[in-house]
Amino acid sequence: MGSLKTFATLMGTIDEIAQELKLEKLSDTDQKVYAAIVLLADASAKDTVDIGDLIQHSLTKSIPVPTLYRSLKALIEMKKIERVGSVKSGLYALKNL
Repeated sequence: MGSLKTFATLMGTIDEIAQELKLEKLSDTDQKVYAAIVLLADASAKDTVDIGDLIQHSLTKSIPVPTLYRSLKALIEMKKIERVGSVKSGLYALKNL
């Protein structure tokens, strides 16, 4: 029961943090894509995230590529991220909040 309780506690904590950050309206997929961008940007010396790295990230690798692109579009429209460079550059960055 210990692992199940830990899992349930983590889910509750994630929900609380999502509400604090005003991310609760994002779909589960959008939350995973956004979280992957945050982690990749933090791990990189640059502030940009390459689409190839995003596709391969552990949080997003099970997301079909067309769905990932829909998520990116939604996050751009919500002003959570921005495209860097041309449409074909495949680079994204967190918006300054």
